[in-house]
Amino acid sequence: MKAKTVSAYTRIFILMAIICSAITYLYLIVFENNDFGNQYGTDVLKIDQAVVTFENGTEMLVSNLPQSFTSEKVLSATYQLPKTLDLKHKSILIATQYTSYNCYIDGESVYQYKPSDNRFIISGGRLQKLISLADKPLSNQVTIEQTARLVSQNRIVVEPLIAGERLDIFTVRLVREDLFLVIAIFLLFGLYIVMIMAKVFFFRKNEYGETLLNVATFYFLYAVFLISQNNSTQYILSILSYTLYTLHYLVILIVQVPLLLIFKRGLAPQKRNYFNYVIVYVLAVLFIQVLLVYITDIEFEDVKLLSFFSIIVSTLWIIYAYFTTSESDKPDKDYLMLSFLPVTVGTLLVIYIKLTLNHEAFRNAINIQLLLFIVCQFYYATCIYSNLANEELKNAEYKRLSMLDFMTGLKNRTAYIKHLEDSDVLTKSQWIIFIDLNNLKILNDTYGHEYGDTVIKQMSTIILELCKTKYDCKAFRIGGDEFILFVEAIRVDSIDEFLETLIAIGAKYKYIKPLELDYSIGYAFYDATKDNLNDVINTADMRMYREKTASTTE
Repeated sequence: MKAKTVSAYTRIFILMAIICSAITYLYLIVFENNDFGNQYGTDVLKIDQAVVTFENGTEMLVSNLPQSFTSEKVLSATYQLPKTLDLKHKSILIATQYTSYNCYIDGESVYQYKPSDNRFIISGGRLQKLISLADKPLSNQVTIEQTARLVSQNRIVVEPLIAGERLDIFTVRLVREDLFLVIAIFLLFGLYIVMIMAKVFFFRKNEYGETLLNVATFYFLYAVFLISQNNSTQYILSILSYTLYTLHYLVILIVQVPLLLIFKRGLAPQKRNYFNYVIVYVLAVLFIQVLLVYITDIEFEDVKLLSFFSIIVSTLWIIYAYFTTSESDKPDKDYLMLSFLPVTVGTLLVIYIKLTLNHEAFRNAINIQLLLFIVCQFYYATCIYSNLANEELKNAEYKRLSMLDFMTGLKNRTAYIKHLEDSDVLTKSQWIIFIDLNNLKILNDTYGHEYGDTVIKQMSTIILELCKTKYDCKAFRIGGDEFILFVEAIRVDSIDEFLETLIAIGAKYKYIKPLELDYSIGYAFYDATKDNLNDVINTADMRMYREKTASTTE
């Protein structure tokens, strides 16, 4: 397929990706406040309705949870579980965001989450707690009292309550909600391993190696981001909730660096410097955020505007580089955009979730984006593999042609030097034969260089035919009228037999009007156990020149 055609298909693919992204946002706008259904399964119930009591005592019945309440420092949400639901020895799953809270059942506190003594992360981010119930609640009422812990804003999100068997809750959260995320995480880690292996084993010194490493790093960081957003991960690794919270924010910033490095390759030197400035800016923003979080009471969530601004700067610069870079400078830029586009849309979804704290809508939308991303990556990988395969074929062909003598079809002097550098040559005992055409200069002067070239080609034809026999010799044209052959000892019963075969083949091509083909031969045997190869080559060469001198004298 021609490059122009592939590029056209890629741009069509990008257009389709943009359309899918638009559909995703329509999905968010239309369905984010709709009831997605509160029945998970036979044994697991999702309660998405609660009575919210505000700090001033006002009550409100709220449906279609989760719902966000701004300018509220403290509020409580009371969930009424169905009377028919037997909760004895069952569990309830509580989810909160950036708050401390107290859970009451039948008016008694069954669990309390207090702000962490670690100033680095006070609220703990988005937390999930599975509380086991020994006895059936008398009133089937669960109340969660929350206190906002962010410095920058008072916002409390009331999440749905999930009730049922502990194992069933976990299974539903994993299979029903997070299955696609889990599959995506494994696929990303798989792609990461494949890219690293390709870099190490196939493209260590190739210019694509750096790109593969950056793409692999991006896959890894994106997988870590999905892990930090995964309900099942937050449940299983609840003891590491602070670590997941930190990773979530750090990855959002760091993931921009490999993307910038990917697009940096192939740009003009001046633009590369600008890319370096953007990378330094991203890392500086990261450092400032960590410093502020560490030395003050604010959290990553409080300084998210810095992250968003950094993301916007990186995104705009990548788009600028895309439109100002020519196809000749960066032929794979359309393929790279396929990686960048879903990530950009996914990043906008991250910004959306940070602004609304609506994880339910986010999860449904991000699934679409992940599907788009994975399809794009497989398409991108196919295109890159095709380009690399073509490039490898071209490189192999260039290498072969660089070792070939175009006039005769034999290998040239460059190939001869490479042959001597091969360590295997020194380990094999072999015959070394020099062949030199007699009186070529006189023939050129008398009959013209075209006739001289015909003589050289005729001699080469003889040698090529000889190499196709059982001797399977390695033949090189190392000068204008000089040839050298290497024949392994195991293929030669005697040198006389070899020379007779050479003469017999030569007899078919010997007569070239108006003269017969005339050449001199010198040979020597190289014993791999004791001889020096260069000395043996020199000996064969000297013997050939002795014969040549003798024939000229005659």
